[in-house]
Amino acid sequence: IPGLPDALIPRVVGVVGATLLVVNNILANNPSPAQGRAEIIGALLAAACIAVPSLDERLLEAKRGVTADEAAMAGSSQVFA
Repeated sequence: IPGLPDALIPRVVGVVGATLLVVNNILANNPSPAQGRAEIIGALLAAACIAVPSLDERLLEAKRGVTADEAAMAGSSQVFA
């Protein structure tokens, strides 16, 4: 998708999937128990897709040891170096 970073594609897929899931639920007249279970699984998968970019960013920060933006803390000094 032009103009969209590759790391955010799972979030876009999750939002589109969640939107389609809501539309399907609204349009269903009398959903069966099997459809209800499938919608729960779809909602969990959509939530996971939406959360993946944030989790990936946090894991990369933890891997690098980044805890705070040093530029935002002007005048501070490193204590535990």
